[in-house]
Amino acid sequence: MSAEEKRRYDRNLREQQRSFKISQQIKELRSVLSESNIPFKPNKFSILLSVVEYIKQLQARAIMLDAEHRKLIATIKQTSDLVNSGQTPQEDEKDKHGQNIGNDADMLFVQGLDYKGVFHQCTAALSVAALDGRILACNNEFASVSGFSRQQLLRQSVFNLMQNHEEVFKAMGAMLSSSDQTGSDASQGSKGVPMYW
Repeated sequence: MSAEEKRRYDRNLREQQRSFKISQQIKELRSVLSESNIPFKPNKFSILLSVVEYIKQLQARAIMLDAEHRKLIATIKQTSDLVNSGQTPQEDEKDKHGQNIGNDADMLFVQGLDYKGVFHQCTAALSVAALDGRILACNNEFASVSGFSRQQLLRQSVFNLMQNHEEVFKAMGAMLSSSDQTGSDASQGSKGVPMYW
């Protein structure tokens, strides 16, 4: 084989390898589109166009998720600041950035967030009680503040832990009557104090 034929043979071999790699990548893109249920025609041009559109959709979704992530981080920070400061938000109260605090319309349920973990790790004393006063759950801080173990608290009533039962019953009565009138799960207790459960 002459030097010219050898160069031509090597060039053809490289071109075949490059063409094979491109075909393999096209096949991989085709399977990605199929797995993602993206419609496409079974030719290389259509596959490449569909991949471009799919990438644009993914980029738009990434931008939206980033914005939601930033909003979630801000909400968690606001909540943490409120919990650590011991304040209770009023409906018309604003934070340092002028955003409403405590507006239920802005509340966000985040799928996959471990709410029980947040409850148990919270630095504020938190508990959940039934309407009859039975303690259903509490975090470590609540147990620490009350002086009881968590197991002991789960056998208690919140009324056993309070000194002024009359004020509690008035607040609960106002909360329940307000809830019956509005159908709301959160209402203003006595003296305009927000009550949450």
